[in-house]
Amino acid sequence: MKSRFQRILGVSMKMLAVCVLLFGASMRATAAGALEHGSADLSEYILQSGGFCDYTYEMQAEEDGRYTAEAPLYLAPGDEESVKAIILNALQQRQESIRIASYGIQQTSVYAIYTKVINEHPELFYVNTYLSWSYNPSSGNVTTLYPSYDETYTDEDVTLFNHTVAEIISGVDASWPAIEKILYLHDYLVTNAEYDTTYSRYNAYNALVEGSSVCQGYSLAFKCLMNQIGVGCDIVTSQELRHAWNLIELGGEYFYVDATWDDPLGCNDLYCGHTNFMVDRSDIIAMGHDSTDWVCKISTADAYNSIPGSARYNDFFWKSVRTAIPLVGTKAGVLQGDKMRVYDLADGTYVDHKITKGKWYCWNSSSYYRDSYASAVACEGAFYYNTSTEIYCLELDGTNTLVYTLSDEEQEIGYLYAMQCVGRNIYYFLQTEPYGDFTGVALLRMITPVDEFVIRMYQQCLSREPDTDGLLGWTEQLESGRMNGAQVAEAFVFSDEMLSKNLSDEAFVKVLYRAMMGREADAAGLAGWLKELTNDYSTRSEVTKAFVESSEFTGICSAYGIVRGDFAASGDIERFVSRFYTICLGRPADQKGLWGWVGQLKNRQMNGAQIAEAFFFSAEFTDKNVSDEAYVDLLYRTILGREADADGRSGWVEQLMSRRMTRRDMLGAFIVSDEFTRLCAGYGIERGSL
Repeated sequence: MKSRFQRILGVSMKMLAVCVLLFGASMRATAAGALEHGSADLSEYILQSGGFCDYTYEMQAEEDGRYTAEAPLYLAPGDEESVKAIILNALQQRQESIRIASYGIQQTSVYAIYTKVINEHPELFYVNTYLSWSYNPSSGNVTTLYPSYDETYTDEDVTLFNHTVAEIISGVDASWPAIEKILYLHDYLVTNAEYDTTYSRYNAYNALVEGSSVCQGYSLAFKCLMNQIGVGCDIVTSQELRHAWNLIELGGEYFYVDATWDDPLGCNDLYCGHTNFMVDRSDIIAMGHDSTDWVCKISTADAYNSIPGSARYNDFFWKSVRTAIPLVGTKAGVLQGDKMRVYDLADGTYVDHKITKGKWYCWNSSSYYRDSYASAVACEGAFYYNTSTEIYCLELDGTNTLVYTLSDEEQEIGYLYAMQCVGRNIYYFLQTEPYGDFTGVALLRMITPVDEFVIRMYQQCLSREPDTDGLLGWTEQLESGRMNGAQVAEAFVFSDEMLSKNLSDEAFVKVLYRAMMGREADAAGLAGWLKELTNDYSTRSEVTKAFVESSEFTGICSAYGIVRGDFAASGDIERFVSRFYTICLGRPADQKGLWGWVGQLKNRQMNGAQIAEAFFFSAEFTDKNVSDEAYVDLLYRTILGREADADGRSGWVEQLMSRRMTRRDMLGAFIVSDEFTRLCAGYGIERGSL
């Protein structure tokens, strides 16, 4: 008889034999249709890795299974576009493998197709240049691609890139003609990116998010922006020049654009040239693109000879302009001596408006430069330009108004040489010489009704003018809808800065009249509100609520274009805390201290028990050194809201005097009483315990 071990071993051997048979069959099946693998480093041909376009070669296998480019490549356009769409979708989702077996694509075509996808879609900045694939050796058809990704770029980076691009495009008015959109985005890129002298940043993320790249990054960023507005855009490269630029297709004509060379080294951040913008081949060659080995997608073999480009804009008004061109609607303003010529980019007409012309003196000298260094920006539907010491507003109808003159302190560090508009803020830059470093920068804000509302709060509640950051912050809160008029009013009236003034009731009410009603207090109204406060009929937050929800404040908010909102008074909480000041500490509450505790209770950062402990064991109270009898009396009045009964008082005092209870223990006992529980509930406060 076989042992149990032998029986188990026998069964196991039979199972093993079956497995061997099955495995052998599987091996024979795999061998019959075995796939082989190829791989390539495409960095030489992918722009975002520092390479240059080259779509005229196919891949040839070397002995180690890697591929190099040697022979011409010819692909069926339909097949190529179908596979490109599949690859693009997969790369956008960061898929580890891309199945393309059904398309019958030869492995020799993989190189050109894959590099085109990446070069045509700058948003794929996170894709690496190394590619491997599997293929059927009998047919040569590729079955699966295996891309690689740069793991230093996270999903958050992709989100940030997309957000940045969307924010840039939001500055484009949909009603603009295409040429105006192209001009705006060219100027944005030139003034917000700088050339990377470390020669290590090549992609669109580097240019648009980080603000620094070499020519590949500039050209990829520009193509990305053109893709967003639906303008045909290609990238041209030259191995001889080691350079990349763009080719625009507009209305059936082609134009060359080189944002990199319109942003030369050695100039300040606001310099923006246009000599390489929307020109033909002859003009771009004259600017230094004088090689003949140009390569681009639409002309893979001989772009230099086959795409002469259009001369339509060769000598257009922007060619000599060295700053971003200001745009108001479809109007573009260009300073020319003592006038601004305003071009209508929609119909090609222009009108001249007289401006104030200034002189730029050599620093610390009575000599002045022959040239004008005025600059112009567009802001809030008008043009703004500068002399050496002044800023003017030029309306579209030609009205010319002085809006700002440099202070004496500013003129001691430089003259006005440049301006930049961000939103409705004009930043002006001081320099001591043309094209030198900035010696100062300041903000000139175009005041809107919302600004005026915030300024009103600063002036009436805090008795001062707003600081720049504060004005921008509160205005942004109101404009975004994150806060309403009532919430901003509450934030100012009960801010630490206003509370620190410790205003009397009369002074407090007068502030409310000026801030919320825009007028001085009438005698009867003032007397009525003072009676409310003096007799404890109303707390300050309840009085503020009445002002904020008045018809007068509602009208003020409406006039400023602000949603009023409702005011949530915290009168009961104020009364609860005030009891501790008046009974426990024996004095009126200071406003900053009162609202500090009110805020903690209102936001549920503290409860009634914690407030009680904070007051009874504060330095101010312990310094009073009250007797045990007085301590018990204060507990009755503050915690229970009544005078002590005789028996209860003597019992608690005896507990303290005999050391059977500490004062903290006794406070804890009072806190958990039914009376304090009801008191807290009456004030809408969580009781808690020690």
